[in-house]
Amino acid sequence: LDKSTMFVADMNRIRKIKMRNHYVYTFAGDLSAGNNDGRMSNARFSLIQGMQLNDAGDTLYFSDRYNHRIGRVKFFSPSTVFQSIFERNRAGFIGGAVSLSDLM
Repeated sequence: LDKSTMFVADMNRIRKIKMRNHYVYTFAGDLSAGNNDGRMSNARFSLIQGMQLNDAGDTLYFSDRYNHRIGRVKFFSPSTVFQSIFERNRAGFIGGAVSLSDLM
């Protein structure tokens, strides 16, 4: 990715903004809330918050608040898909080992 692309959390969607032409694309998700991994057109979220692009610029991490999960999108992979990397079925404030932790 180059510096002319910006990603924005927009409720249940990840939006991609091309700064050169100021065009806004829906990169993943849609207006309806849900909880699906997979191809970006089928991925569903429930209030995306806290996105971060890694230093290499090839992976976008973000939190999906009401699904209590952290996910990632790996760019430049054979098929760009959303993948949950941590998910709990409940909200909580427990820290520590990943297997015991909860997310708000």
